[in-house]
Amino acid sequence: MTSKRAKLIADLFGDAKGFLPQAKIIKFDRKLHFIPDDELINFAIFVDNFRANFVSTELAVHKASIAWQRMTFERVKYVGGSFFRGLDEMISFCREAYRGEALCSCEDGSGYLPFVVITVDDEGNLRNSASINENGVFKRLDSSETSQIYSWLFANQHKIGDVKRISREDYERGIARESMNALSAPKQQEITISDKSLKLIEKAIKRISK
Repeated sequence: MTSKRAKLIADLFGDAKGFLPQAKIIKFDRKLHFIPDDELINFAIFVDNFRANFVSTELAVHKASIAWQRMTFERVKYVGGSFFRGLDEMISFCREAYRGEALCSCEDGSGYLPFVVITVDDEGNLRNSASINENGVFKRLDSSETSQIYSWLFANQHKIGDVKRISREDYERGIARESMNALSAPKQQEITISDKSLKLIEKAIKRISK
C-alpha cells in the first residue's frame, strides 16, 4: 500500500480530521484491495447507501465492499480469467454476497447432477436445493461436499451466480429421450466378404506384389 492510498483511505473513512488508526487503514486496504485508488472516492460515496443509525463506518464499508465486489464481479466474469486471487477470498465473497440466495447450478465436475442448485443459507452454509431433510429444509452440505463445490467454483469462477433451474423430471426425460434416440439410430450395415471374393483379393495382391 502506497502512502498516497493510505492517506486517501484515512481521509475518506477516518474521523472529521481525517484520522484513522494505522491498523484500520491496513484492514480497510486489504478489504478494498480490488478497488483501485482512482475509484476509492466513488466507493466512499457508494458506502453512504449502507450507513444508518447505529451502523459503524467499519460495518458500512464491509457491506458496501461486498455489494461493490459483486457488481464488479458480475461485469467481468464473462470476460474470462480469474477474478479471485485465492480460494479463501472467493469463499468469503460467496458466503456474504449470496447469503440467502442461489449460488450456482451444478454441472460436470461439481459432483452433482444438473438439476441441483446450490444455495447459501442465512448463516453462510451451502445447501442442496434438490434434497430436503427431515425438518423440511434444503439439506446442508457437509465439509467434504462444501469443499468440492468451492473447488469447482474456483476453477470455474464464471459459474458463480449462474443459476439455470431445471426440474428433476425434465432432466430425467431428457436422459430418457437421448437413450431412445441412441437405440433407434440406424446401425451401420456390416460388410461381409465371401470366401470367393477373398481369394480374388489375394490373387490381386499377389499380382501387384510381383
